[in-house]
Amino acid sequence: MWWSALLLSSPDGPASPIDAAQQALAVWALQFTPRVAIADEAVFMEVEASVRLFGGQRALRERVRAEGRELGVNQIAWAPNSLAALALARAGIENGVRQPLDALLDTLPMETLSAVRPHRLTLAHVGCRTLGDVRRLPRGGTARRFDKRLLAALDQAYGRAPEVHQWVLLSECFAQRLELMSRVEQAPALLLGLAIPTDLLARAQQLGYRVEEVPYACGARFSGESKTGANVWDYLRRGWKYVVAVVKLAALRIRG
Repeated sequence: MWWSALLLSSPDGPASPIDAAQQALAVWALQFTPRVAIADEAVFMEVEASVRLFGGQRALRERVRAEGRELGVNQIAWAPNSLAALALARAGIENGVRQPLDALLDTLPMETLSAVRPHRLTLAHVGCRTLGDVRRLPRGGTARRFDKRLLAALDQAYGRAPEVHQWVLLSECFAQRLELMSRVEQAPALLLGLAIPTDLLARAQQLGYRVEEVPYACGARFSGESKTGANVWDYLRRGWKYVVAVVKLAALRIRG
């Protein structure tokens, strides 16, 4: 199997929680495969069966890298299983298939595997620094001293045991609030805010959704006078005719 782990940039503040960004990234990933999962700070996708549909491994990697960067992905890794891909991504290694997996993982810091992190201080006291050091410990003693998750995660990351995932499923309907990038003082500037919703509609259609309604609400975050002296509500009222017209065109384009 061929897995990818995608790590998002850390959120700048409470207005952009990473879990919401993960959900959005997971929905985006569903265009490549139905086998998409979320765990820890990563979004995983297993794309072995769909590689040929996207022009091969190299073409798929380049597309995921380019589009993922626009969605806030700052690190990607490819490996034979999801835990290995996550560990490699955390270490900043993208390609996990050029070398034997055991050799790659053995050199990684032990903190790159989530199940090892709670025990890193104890493991460090017995001389462990890498995943290879942890793996070489006697299994019987490791099982008695640490929880079962540690050995299970090691076996899964090294491909000795199967993984279990809860796949991401699309809901029957969704709503998303998108804010304008800056203060709007002219009605045509409202059209810039329609680029992302139109793209989302197009991708929804690609994923098999039927677009039946395209509602669009517009509201002001502040009141008072703009720099030009006109009331901002006047701009919103004037801009509404532009919004309605463009949304109708977008809906026709998607349905057609």
